[in-house]
Amino acid sequence: KAFTWSYISGLVDTTLAINTSGYTNIIPTDINDYSTIVGNGSNGSDRRFWELIGTTTQFILHHIDGGGNVCPTYSGGVQNGGPVTGSYISNGNTFGFVYTQATLHYDTMDFAYLGQHKTLAKGINDSGAIVLDVANGERAFVMRGGPPYFGSADSLSRIVITGSTAVHPYDINNKFHTCGWFQD
Repeated sequence: KAFTWSYISGLVDTTLAINTSGYTNIIPTDINDYSTIVGNGSNGSDRRFWELIGTTTQFILHHIDGGGNVCPTYSGGVQNGGPVTGSYISNGNTFGFVYTQATLHYDTMDFAYLGQHKTLAKGINDSGAIVLDVANGERAFVMRGGPPYFGSADSLSRIVITGSTAVHPYDINNKFHTCGWFQD
C-alpha cells in the first residue's frame, strides 16, 4: 500500500485508497513540492505509470501507444512544474520520455549505445535537467535543456565514476547534484 509522510508534522497518511481502475501493486516513485505523486502499477497484463495530482483523488493512468500496441510504461520522476519522466518498452527496446500534463504530450528519448536502445529517464529538476541511465548503466548522463534539445551533444554531460562497470543515476536536484548507485 502507498503512503505519504510529512517531516514537519510527522503525520503518516495511508489513505491513498483511490480508484485505481483494477490496477494493483500501486507503487509511488516520486513526489513534487505540490504533492503530485507519480508511480507504477499493473493489472496483470498491462503496466502503466500513474499520477495522483495534489491531495485530490485525481488518479490518472498513462501509457504510450507504440504503433497500435500499449507499451509497458514506468515513471521516473516528477518536476515541480508538472512534467513527468519515465521509460517505456516497445519491440524489445527501452526509450525515455518526458510527459507534460498541460499539453498531454510525450517527448521521447533514444540514446542508442553499442546498438542497444535502453534509455531510462529518471529524475528531473525544476530547470528540466534529467538524469539518464543508458544501456543498463554502461553510460549515465545529465541532460540539460529538455525538449527540443533531446539528443544534441551539447545538452549531455556524462557521469563518470573511475573504475566503475555501471553507473545508475536516480535523481537530480535544483543545484544539479545527482544521486544513484554504481558497480565496481
